This record gives sequence, structure tokens and C-alpha cells, in this order.
Amino acid sequence: MDLYQKNHQALKTRQTEEWSAELLEKLDETDRENDCPFGIAQVDGREVLYAQKDEEQFQLDSLYDSDEFLDMWFRGQSTKVGYQTKAFFYGLGNGMYARKLLKELPDDGLLCVYEPSVGNIDFLLKNFDYQDVFSDKRFVLLVEGCLKVQLNARLMDYITYADVSVMIVQSYLNYNRLYADNYSSYMNELQIAVRAVNSTQNVYDRYGEQYFKNTIENIPYLYCSKSLHQLSTRIPQQLPAIIVAAGPSLDKNIEELKNAKNRALIIAVDSSLRVLLKHDIVPDLVVSIDGVKMPAHFDYPGADRVPLVCLMNTNYRIVEKHHGITFFTNDLNPHLQKFFTEQNLFLPVVGSGGSVANTAMSVAEIMDMKTIILVGQDLAYTDNKTHSVDSVRGSWGTDASKLEGMMVEGYDGQQVWSSTEFELYRLWIEEEILTHPELKVINATEGGAKIKGTEQMTLRDAIARECSDSYNMAELIEGTPDFMDKEQKAAFVSYMNQVPEELEECLKKVQNNKRLYQKMQELIYNGKYRTKELKRLLEQTTQYSDYLDQAPVMEYVKNLIQKESSAIIHDLHKISDDERDDLKEITRNTVHYLEDMEQGIRKAKTYICERLPIVWEKAGQGLI
Repeated sequence: MDLYQKNHQALKTRQTEEWSAELLEKLDETDRENDCPFGIAQVDGREVLYAQKDEEQFQLDSLYDSDEFLDMWFRGQSTKVGYQTKAFFYGLGNGMYARKLLKELPDDGLLCVYEPSVGNIDFLLKNFDYQDVFSDKRFVLLVEGCLKVQLNARLMDYITYADVSVMIVQSYLNYNRLYADNYSSYMNELQIAVRAVNSTQNVYDRYGEQYFKNTIENIPYLYCSKSLHQLSTRIPQQLPAIIVAAGPSLDKNIEELKNAKNRALIIAVDSSLRVLLKHDIVPDLVVSIDGVKMPAHFDYPGADRVPLVCLMNTNYRIVEKHHGITFFTNDLNPHLQKFFTEQNLFLPVVGSGGSVANTAMSVAEIMDMKTIILVGQDLAYTDNKTHSVDSVRGSWGTDASKLEGMMVEGYDGQQVWSSTEFELYRLWIEEEILTHPELKVINATEGGAKIKGTEQMTLRDAIARECSDSYNMAELIEGTPDFMDKEQKAAFVSYMNQVPEELEECLKKVQNNKRLYQKMQELIYNGKYRTKELKRLLEQTTQYSDYLDQAPVMEYVKNLIQKESSAIIHDLHKISDDERDDLKEITRNTVHYLEDMEQGIRKAKTYICERLPIVWEKAGQGLI
């Protein structure tokens, strides 16, 4: 077996979804060779990797002692390697940086290497031995042209909030010069991923307690809901879905939607509902997922009767004032999911992409609809407006030019004012189109930002071409079976009534764990941190921590203490040059975290005990 085959074999043993060794075999050999600027030179009896681009030659290896060079490079890193450190590296090269990082990273660390050229990989696999690198469980390889989704989405799979301030981001020697444009794009994608992680965490920090309350208060509505999965079997797949967002351009073509009634599944986002009803257009579904969304979006005659698609996290003030059919999607609450699994209940998971309009698109996708028409999806401040004039936000008359933002390519090819937030939503849509080539996505917004991968046309033309069949949509929706049958509802009541008792058991584990960490603190402060006693205490804490991590009911507590725990997680990776000081800081933070957890459990238990009788009274009344 030659070197190339050995490297291939090592890759196959660690084959991941986003990149496959077999994929390389399907690519044209000539194209790969032409794509590669690499060469091998003999210098002082050793092979040195270099690259030739135009008239310039790039050195990609140290001409001196590699170990000494890499030690100097590593000492120069501004980020110290500690607990769960992650490194994001641009370029594989001969593997020297990858080996050094894997040597220094902890067992729970991660090294994600991005290679900007398939041709490079082909050349490198034939000339360098990477078997040890590829077989390391901490190593991930991403290759340009071999990703099934956009790069920023894949990077987000590996980045958590705790990583953001301490992760290592570096480029292989001269790779950033050799591939200057691609390197710039890579850094931009990495920044997008980091911004998305930060934004998500900030939302949970601000609204974690509200999400907890929403989940508990929405229990009776889940109890009486209908099955979105069953609805998906009733809606004809040949029908298009029209997703109606509340962008400024909705005012241009909203009247055209009347021609689509019962000829398409019209899905409104919550902010566009009032706009549609004002124009005597009753959508088939309205989607609301935001935990703090203003109920004012539903303050219009008839809004409470439009079938609602929501989450357990959706603002309960919206759900409780709704008197029509309700469908829930799965927000992957571990405690509720455990019940669904035990009862063989299927609650579909829909992607959010951070926007309710993106979630509405996901709803259409899970119903296996092949044609999706976007309306009012500006993702930009068209005509200096933020929303349709008839929407709640549009009535504020905000001067969009004074908002933070950026210029992006518009629907008509001209530049239009947008925002970082809108950019994340747009990238999500483009990724969905890329990931699902079977989807036909038509952008009939007639304004706003350009969405790559969509077919642009007027709403009138889209309806004329795509909406040919007619169905009684209200009848199809009303005939959908309930989410839970009688026996499952009884089991659900019993399951939720056990929560206070389960929380009490978790509280005992937290208190025991805190006492162990306090004993560890005493040992560390007395200089006895390299003892069997400390190791024994640590093993005991692991048992309690594992119990709490695996207890589904702790999801409610995590939401309640989200803000406090985020502050501790943010500081957890910060380390000093002194081992004893590090241990002091870690144990101190952990004790504080466990104290926050104690308070959170008590608060969750009190709230749930107070609200459950009211919850079941609502459920028994059928809510309407």
C-alpha cells in the first residue's frame, strides 16, 4: 500500500459528513493537478514544501530545525492552551503545525483545519504521511469544494460560546499570502460563525427566564394541540408554499396574494399577520417562535383564529390569547423530548436560522413542499423602511438610514442598505437552497437583498405559473388529528407532575457536589493539590456532575440561570502560568456555579408547583 492509499485509509476511518475521502476519487484528476501550485524541493538533504504562483515562490516549510521553529511559533501564541481549547487553522501544508497543535492541545480540545484547494489535498496525500494526524479524534479537516453546507454553518458546529474569547486562529506559513482572497473569505466566514454564536448566547442570557416561563405556561396548549406531522401528510405536495414576511416590499404586491388563496399554502410570519388581515387575506398558518415577541402583532380582528405554528419557547402571552388550532414544533427540550420518545410521539424539528421567516420556510420544507415562494423577504431596508407600513414595526416610522448596517447586492443588482442580522438570515436561506437542490425557491419579494440560488420573478407571475390546483385549505387543516390521544394525555399529566420531585433529587446532588468542591478548595489552598485525596474527590464530583448533566429536568434550571452561568463559562478557559492559581480559580467558579444552580432549582420548583394546577385546569377546559 503506497503513501496515498495509507492516508486515504486513515481518512476513511475518520470520515465525516461534511467531507469524504471517496469524494476526491470522483473528481477529475487533471483538474486537481492544475489546481495545485505545490512542489517539493531538496534543501540540504531534506524535502521542503513550496508553492509557485505566477512569478512568485512561497516557502511553506522551515529551512531550519522544524521542532525548534514550531516551539518558537507556539510560544508566540497569544492564547494559552487550557481546558477544551480549540484551534482553527487555515491550511494543512505538510502537517507540521497540525502535529504541534495536537501535541499541545488537551484531550478534550479540537483542531479544525481548512484547506482551500482540493488539488492541494491530492498532492499532499501523495507526498506526506498524515496517518497520525487524520486518526486523531480531535482533528477535523474541511476542504474547499467538498462541503455540503456553507462554511460558516459547518464552523458553527464546532464553536461554543465558551470558545469565542480563547480559541486559536492561525494560518499555515505563507498560506494567507498564497491564497489571499480565499483567506479573507475564510476569516469572514469564521467571524460570521462567531457572531452567530455570540448572538444566540446573548438572547438566551437576556431571555432565559422568560423561556422557562413560556415552556411551563404553554403546556396546556401542547396538551390540546394538533399534529404538524399529520398535517404534512394532508397537504398536497404539488401545492407551493408562499412565505409572507413583513419586509417593506410587501406593500408593493400584497393584493396579488388574494389570487393564491386555496391555490397555495400561505404561511405568514407573526409580524405580517396584521398586514394580511388588513387587506382581507387570511393566511392558512401563522408562525411565531420568539420568546419575547410583542403580542401586539396579534391585536387585530380574526388574528386569534388563524392556525398557529409555535414552539414551547414562544411567548405564552401570544399562545394563551389564541383561540384557533395550534401546532407545535420541537425546540428539543430534553425533558419533553424524553416523554415524546417514550410515547412514540413525533414532534418535528424545524430550522430557525434566527428568523421567524426562516422558520416558516422550514415548516414548508418539513411538509415536503417542493416549491417555496418568498414574499416580503427583503432582508434589507428597502426605500429606507424597516417593515411594511401596516405592520406594528412599520407603523413606528423608523429612519432606517440611521440604523447600523452595510451595503449589499440588491434584488435588482443595485446596492441596498442591510444589517449584520439580515445577512445571517440570508446566508441561512442560501445554505438551505444549496443543501436541498430538490427545492425550487422563488424570490417574489420584488425588492430588498438578492438571495443567491432563488429564481426572481414578480409575485403575479409566480402565482400564475405555480398555483394551478385548488384545495379547501381550511378543511385540510381542521381535519388534522390531535398530537396526543387520550392515553398519552393522561401519561403527560403524570409525567409533568413528577417534575418537582425530580428537581428535589437534583438539588441534593448539587449540594453534595458543592461540599466536595469546597473540600477540594481547602486542599488546594493548603498546597495539597497533588494528592490522592484530591483525585478521589474529583472522581466523586464527576459522578454527581454526570447525574445532573443527564437529568432532563435540569433543562428548566439551565434556562433560569443562563445569564449567571454564561459569565462563569466565559471565564472558565482563562488560565494563568501557575497551576495552583488555576485550580483555585476553577474550583471557585464551580462553587459559584453550583450555588447558582441551587437557587435555580428552588426557583424552578416553586414556580412549577404553583402553576401546574392552573395549567391542568386550562387543559381540562380545552382552552377555548
